[in-house]
Amino acid sequence: MQVTDWTIEILKDEKGELRDHLVNVKQEDMKNANLNIASGIRWLFRKKETATSKLKKPASWIWAVADYKGYFKDFMKKIINEWLDL
Repeated sequence: MQVTDWTIEILKDEKGELRDHLVNVKQEDMKNANLNIASGIRWLFRKKETATSKLKKPASWIWAVADYKGYFKDFMKKIINEWLDL
């Protein structure tokens, strides 16, 4: 998994993303495969939550990955354009 420095900053905020978990990650923790994968999975679940919020309905994993990769707006435009072309 690739967990960026920006993501680590968000994940280690005890009042933020992991406030209800018993994990506080640091950059050096990303060398531990278990913590790296766990952090990446947690981040993907967070992206599913944010995609659900943006869509105002339950998001699929495709939408979660689009949000994770920063493609959410482009993906939304593509879907709308394809729908309008029907």
